[in-house]
Amino acid sequence: FFARPNAPAVVTGRAEWVDTRNKSPASIVVNASSGYRITLGPLVDAGLYTVEVVLSFSRPPSVHQFPLTLEPEQPYTTNYEGYLLPGFPRLLEVQRETKDAPTAVSHPQLPLCSMNDLTIRNATDGLRQGRWRVVDSVRQSTLRTTAHQGKDATTVALSRYQHSYNSLGIVMDYQFVNCRLLPLPTPTLPNPLEHCLGDPSPPQLQQQQEQEPTKKMIHIILIGDSVMRLQYQFFKKHYMSEEHQQPNSTIKLDFYELYGGYFLTQLVNGPKLRQVLFQDQQQQQIVSHRIILFNTGMHDIHRLCGNEFASERTTYLPAAMLQQPCSQLYRAAIQDFMNIVLPTTTTISERPQQQQQQKPLMSMARRTTILFQTTSAAWPKYGNWGVNWDPRYGQPLPLDSSFVQDFNEIAVDTVASHWKEYQRQQQQQPRQQNDENGPVLLYMVDSYWMSLARPDHREINKLHEIGKKLSHPGVEVVSAMVRVWTLVILRLLCG
Repeated sequence: FFARPNAPAVVTGRAEWVDTRNKSPASIVVNASSGYRITLGPLVDAGLYTVEVVLSFSRPPSVHQFPLTLEPEQPYTTNYEGYLLPGFPRLLEVQRETKDAPTAVSHPQLPLCSMNDLTIRNATDGLRQGRWRVVDSVRQSTLRTTAHQGKDATTVALSRYQHSYNSLGIVMDYQFVNCRLLPLPTPTLPNPLEHCLGDPSPPQLQQQQEQEPTKKMIHIILIGDSVMRLQYQFFKKHYMSEEHQQPNSTIKLDFYELYGGYFLTQLVNGPKLRQVLFQDQQQQQIVSHRIILFNTGMHDIHRLCGNEFASERTTYLPAAMLQQPCSQLYRAAIQDFMNIVLPTTTTISERPQQQQQQKPLMSMARRTTILFQTTSAAWPKYGNWGVNWDPRYGQPLPLDSSFVQDFNEIAVDTVASHWKEYQRQQQQQPRQQNDENGPVLLYMVDSYWMSLARPDHREINKLHEIGKKLSHPGVEVVSAMVRVWTLVILRLLCG
């Protein structure tokens, strides 16, 4: 299912099969003995909402059955359906608490988001974190002109189309319910990272390092697929000045792309993370903080679960792995990465002897933070604006946003379990050994729920390719993703 209430804000929801004996007023009853409960995101803005609940697949196989075993003459024909449920769309009115209460939470007056606000502890936390609100429209006489839109936001151009001015005609901003994100830096709004880290110029930095060894130098390492590449490019454009992109700056930024999924890169094509991360740490001076932002998911789902990649999988996966469902392989991929950055006694003993003698990745930094980002809602169909669907070709599983959430649940569970075991073993080690490696922190951030609510805002290029609109979020969504983990970094560095 896909659920979305919209206007005056846009959120999303999820459907759960429940026993109606435990039903609540939020349940949508199907028959006398069972029903679906549709849980919606935060409806904190008063007004009239249009609620859409869409049937994506009526008889989906379990995710643990993929890749499906099919006979040559038995093609998989369960394609995306996309039917509104009977009775939908329906109107839902959210009333003010009192007659004089505001229709929406006053965004500028909210406190800056804390670490608890920004991070998640399970795969559904992101559903309740925030919503999308309209902040600008070409229909309004007060249409704003900002730096990235140019002199006239109504002028037809690719950049303005990408920012929705020449397409949907509205601009939205992702806003948390109880707090606010920092806006993007502008010529009149200082870069918060520069303010936090100080002057990035190499000569001054070198002199300060001689006098102040604890001067903040951070190394941000992004690891993931093409969605992570979009975030890397966005961060570099908006948060790193030319001075910050010079050698010996206070910020070092690297990106390692896992094109084709985790196992294809680690077993064949590279970059092989254990090798490149160890080499990177040996070649640089000590930094005050290393941040590793990691995600793998979209390519893993397609390559490990899709029948169209069955032949390719035989070229790089061992025979034993080919017999396992893709959900189990994905859990193994997440576990393998966690073993690299946070080795436990079990994983160290499984390494070759030369690797056992190497120090963990965090030993060269005074502090290391690992951020796992959930996989964004790829392959949205309903509401994907401006797509000219070819009726000859269907969209089968696993290429659907709902399939992604099942894998996010696997990833979040694996990361949390490994972190718990790592902490347990650290507590049992001598204090001197723990102090030698420096403190390690781990957090998880959402990108799934914030992107699921915006099938209307996907990546657009000059050719208007359907593939990009299915795989990649648009500029507004990428901005929200980056601003979340950038604020996490600022909270870590400057409180």
